Amino acid sequence: MVSEKYIRSDLHSLLGHLVEECAEVLAAVGKTQRFGLMSINPELGVDHPYFQERNHEWLQREMDDLRGSIGRFEIFMEAYLGRPCLESMSPEKEAERAVYRRQLAAAEERGS
Repeated sequence: MVSEKYIRSDLHSLLGHLVEECAEVLAAVGKTQRFGLMSINPELGVDHPYFQERNHEWLQREMDDLRGSIGRFEIFMEAYLGRPCLESMSPEKEAERAVYRRQLAAAEERGS
């Protein structure tokens, strides 16, 4: 998960973060495809935060980060366009988007 202190609220930063998260998902997919869902990265030492993390866990973590980046970008676009990107959404999705709105508001307050 991205630290809130690194979240920016401008279009250029949001697009850059979206590209970065897409690339991280692609890297996780590529390694998983090559080495399997249950494989562990042997290069990560015991003091690494993701030591012994299996590829399926890494892939899920990166997909979660990508969903967050997409959600923040959708909220930015809603403000830019002046209308919702989605016509209706589940209560879970709305709660998730409330978190993204809070993160973007905090980034704006910090001036980033």
